[in-house]
Amino acid sequence: DEMKESDIILVPSLEESGPLIGLEAMAAGRLILSTKVGAMPERLNGLPNQFWFRNNDFESLAEAVQKIENLSKKDISSIAEENRKRYLNKYTLAQIKSQYKNAILEL
Repeated sequence: DEMKESDIILVPSLEESGPLIGLEAMAAGRLILSTKVGAMPERLNGLPNQFWFRNNDFESLAEAVQKIENLSKKDISSIAEENRKRYLNKYTLAQIKSQYKNAILEL
């Protein structure tokens, strides 16, 4: 319910491999404001959702927030839609199964 009410999901992680909230935000079609933690840069690579900040750097956070505040409602909607499309195209059950299978076979 909280995510439905949110326009932006903040991922302030210092160290994670995922983080899962990033995928949940993509699935929900939300903008993501994140540190470049774990898989987040790969997940958002090539998408217009490029709202990054550095850990413990409030200036970079303020700059990223300002960048989002300067967006039009149309731009926000378009970026959110692209996030959702990426999730639906790249994170299907079949693709995840295939990735796990390939990782195991590589071992």
